[in-house]
Amino acid sequence: MDDVEEFDDGIITELREILDTTEEDFEGKFGDRYFTTTLSDLSVIELEEGGGSRALTFQDRAEYARKTLYERMKECELQCEAIKRGICQIIPEALLNMVSYKELEEWIYGKKTIDVELLRRHTEYSKGYGIERKEI
Repeated sequence: MDDVEEFDDGIITELREILDTTEEDFEGKFGDRYFTTTLSDLSVIELEEGGGSRALTFQDRAEYARKTLYERMKECELQCEAIKRGICQIIPEALLNMVSYKELEEWIYGKKTIDVELLRRHTEYSKGYGIERKEI
């Protein structure tokens, strides 16, 4: 759920409500639902063959949530594969598979903090080039 929430918190709020609603309140809140979901491009898809005619019930709400999350996660599969192909032109896939997303993020964006002493040792501003030294 956390992965999907990063790009669509609305569906997660809705799924949590479906999962947390009591059996007594379920029919009144979700009695008009079927095994379908709306994707980010607003297209409606069936979560299974014939899902458009399978009513959502309290007993199968966890299955509905699982299938909805699965469809939402895979809807951007083509785009993710294209990004991966592009990255693999720079970083070998074998190496890419060995690092965490945090390490990859650092490779791409650099460190989030600046080592001021390292910066001072490797810059020329304090070596007589007429540039006044300023504290960082």
